[in-house]
Amino acid sequence: MLFHLPTALRRRLVLPLATAVVASLVAVGPASAEAQAPAGVSVTGSTVQLNWTAIPDASAYLIVDDRIQRVLWRGTQTSAELPAHAPESFALVVVALTDNGSEPVAKALATVPDAASGLTPLTAVTTASGTTLGWGPIPDVTTYDVTSEGHTLAHTAAVQVQTPATLGEQAKYEMHAMPAITSEVTPATVTDVSYGVELTPPATATDKAPADAQPGDTLPANVRVLTYSRNVYETYIPMAFVDAPEHGSWIDCDSGDGDSDYWFAGDNRGVGYETGKYRSKAVAKYDWTSAFTFTSASVSATHRYKKLSNGTFAFDSERKAGEDGVDIRPLQNDGRYGRTVIDHEVHNPYCSPVAGITYTNQQDVYQNGSHWIYGNHDKMPNHQFYRYDQYSDGTYALDLVFNHPLDSPSCLAGWMGGCSAWQYQYTR
Repeated sequence: MLFHLPTALRRRLVLPLATAVVASLVAVGPASAEAQAPAGVSVTGSTVQLNWTAIPDASAYLIVDDRIQRVLWRGTQTSAELPAHAPESFALVVVALTDNGSEPVAKALATVPDAASGLTPLTAVTTASGTTLGWGPIPDVTTYDVTSEGHTLAHTAAVQVQTPATLGEQAKYEMHAMPAITSEVTPATVTDVSYGVELTPPATATDKAPADAQPGDTLPANVRVLTYSRNVYETYIPMAFVDAPEHGSWIDCDSGDGDSDYWFAGDNRGVGYETGKYRSKAVAKYDWTSAFTFTSASVSATHRYKKLSNGTFAFDSERKAGEDGVDIRPLQNDGRYGRTVIDHEVHNPYCSPVAGITYTNQQDVYQNGSHWIYGNHDKMPNHQFYRYDQYSDGTYALDLVFNHPLDSPSCLAGWMGGCSAWQYQYTR
């Protein structure tokens, strides 16, 4: 394993929970009644507020929890407020009940992080005319970059962005931000922030909502049945070798004979699912049939090499850190929703235990395919998170939630001031 500075020595940028983050959508063009129905969602620490434009001939509206297809609210007005208890996330569908049946008005995603997480609320609201992404302002950030599948959509100072994805379509968006480098915030201490949204069609069969549906009722689902979901968090070093601090550096690593140029073997790989090459691996498998979460952790041995005068490497020895530094805690699984928390602190067995690969991760996972994944980690080594879903018909889906690249390996040496950090949240 590689090594890094302990928590007490690392500077973390703490982002206070925004008082509110608002995303609103402006309808474009005269199309159907559905297309003329802009919608908005706002988040505070204790409520999620929705509003939308009236649909002609609608006698009532429903707000449905799209993750479990449960009706949360019914009314004739075009706005509603729902209680929220941080940390919590929402996937909501607004349904109009009309003389001609029921139809979707909007789908909204919203996260309500707790203040201790350092994250701000993240929202996405989609109608037939497009999607608006919104997020709470991040202190000391002046510009935000929004991308989709590697393509830049916006470089903006605003905290919301319009995108063309419409209700029923699939799309992925990511917002990345970094506070300005100053005398107080240096490259060694800056915290990168990544927020991700994955849009999917409503999981609720909105066209089958009965006219007399009431809060507490469960509507028909519009998705395939998942039997299990498997989340895999890996840390890995993409290079073949990384230079090891010699004896006498701030981080004291075993220097052997004192005259050799020691290097540690990396994993020599890129992003990929189950490559078999990693520094550490934490797995949470949500068995939806049995309502049980299985967990496992593994840590690879650290191989040390001597770099020879001709530039080649000769194997010297290997040591292995234990898995006890990977604490995976499944907190809930009711067959439709599961929550797991990972606290990770694994040290390089050749070095003093002042530093290790450190991260925290919380994953809220749903049987309908939704999730909210969030946490933080130092930018060494690469951090990668995959979700694998197995369906009852034998098919499967594999989704790369994130792959965060490392900073320079030299950031692990004390004289560099420590590794910078990464905070993130991804919802769908």
